[in-house]
Amino acid sequence: MRIVLFSLFILLTLSNQAQYWQRAYDNHGNTDIMSKIIETANHHFVIAASSTVPAHYGYGFDGYVFATDFNGDTLWTKTIGSMIIGAQNDFLNDVIEDQDHNLVFTGVAKQGFQENKLWFAKFQLNATGTQVSSITEKKYGASNSGGAKIIQNPDGTYFIVGYTTSMGTQQGGSDV
Repeated sequence: MRIVLFSLFILLTLSNQAQYWQRAYDNHGNTDIMSKIIETANHHFVIAASSTVPAHYGYGFDGYVFATDFNGDTLWTKTIGSMIIGAQNDFLNDVIEDQDHNLVFTGVAKQGFQENKLWFAKFQLNATGTQVSSITEKKYGASNSGGAKIIQNPDGTYFIVGYTTSMGTQQGGSDV
C-alpha cells in the first residue's frame, strides 16, 4: 500500500526572479490542497486551503487557513468546516481582503448529510493582522451550490460567482 500526502509549498521571489525563500507547510501530516494566496495590506500572506481531517465516519476535508509574515513564518492557523457531523467535504476556493481589512472567503460546504451549499466566511483580524479575533460563517443557496470567486463592490457588499445544480433545466449539469 502506498500513501501519498500533499503539503503546501510556497516560493517567494524578488522582482528580478531571484528566490527569496521557499517553505513547505504541513497540517499535521494531513493531505493539504491550496486554493489561493494573497498578500494583505500588512504585507502578510494569507493562504486559503483545504485539509483532510479525521472524523467519526472516516476522513473528509475542512477549510484550512493560515497566515505568514513576509519571511514565511506562520502567524496563525484556523480550521473551519462541518467535520463535527462525519466525513464531509468543505473546500475554500477564494479569499480577499475587504475594505475593512477582514479576510473574506467563499467555497463549498456541507449542510446536513447530503447538500452542498455556497460557503461564505469572514475572519476579523486584530489591527496588526497577527490574530483572528472572530469568525462569521454562512451557507447559502439550494442543494448542490458552491462559491468559486468573490469580490467586494465599492458599496461594501460582496459579489460571489459559483455554481448550482438545483435550478434550471440542468441539461448540461451545473449552472452558473
